[in-house]
Amino acid sequence: MPMEQVPVLEIDGVKFHQHTSICRYIANKFNLCGANGEESLEIDAIVNDINDMRIEIANYYKEEDPNFKTKLEQKLLEKLPFFLNKFESRVLENNGYHGQTFITLE
Repeated sequence: MPMEQVPVLEIDGVKFHQHTSICRYIANKFNLCGANGEESLEIDAIVNDINDMRIEIANYYKEEDPNFKTKLEQKLLEKLPFFLNKFESRVLENNGYHGQTFITLE
């Protein structure tokens, strides 16, 4: 494994890593990256929004200092509903999809 962690995608004996890169590769392969630059931009923004949320969650779970973890928990309890409400609003506004007029991989 290139960075000693998953996910890893192997193509013709070559191993690739990083989930966003793998998702983008698959999306390109199956024409799910948007029909134009604006759709691709929107998809990348959605992916980055999800990653921002994941980072907040990971920071909390990885923290070992109990005092700092309590502060991170409070921050997470404020931010998580914000992210989830934004994601839900986006899906409701776009007929069940994250993107405006297209199906996305993420």
